[in-house]
Amino acid sequence: MKLFDMHCDTLYRAYTENSNLYNDDFHISFNKTDGISTYIQCLAVWIPDEYRGKAAGELFDGCVSLLQRQTQDGNILWCTNSDDIKRADRENKKAVLLTVESGACLQGNIGNIKRLADIGVKMMTLTWNGTNELGDGVGVTENNRGLSDFGRKCIKELEKHNIIVDVSHLGE
Repeated sequence: MKLFDMHCDTLYRAYTENSNLYNDDFHISFNKTDGISTYIQCLAVWIPDEYRGKAAGELFDGCVSLLQRQTQDGNILWCTNSDDIKRADRENKKAVLLTVESGACLQGNIGNIKRLADIGVKMMTLTWNGTNELGDGVGVTENNRGLSDFGRKCIKELEKHNIIVDVSHLGE
């Protein structure tokens, strides 16, 4: 069996709970994937709505640092392009793609999109449930304004850097 899962928060949880990607208490644990011939998991750095500015950036950086440590032994392949995905499939590897859940990690700086791309981020939701610099999330029920002007500019920049724009938490 082959499996490609588009989302889980295990990376965030492993970081915030000082754990790792092999923790059997998590819904997604790489210990539980041995029966899967090719397993590719999109790992999200979830930025909760209470994290903004420097705190959001530090949370993102901490999660990335954990992912770098967890993939350096080669047991999990960190995919940054389609050739990596093909290699994972060909070699029946466990693999990850890095994603971000909330554009708050940009800290209001559109230049950080290039930094995300350089690190290997492949997909980003613009908001989570609340409001950030890019717009209003689905949890904003009164006067939801959708995307901000900054959010619209970010979409163009994300596309320029081949980062998939995920609108799953964006308000109407």
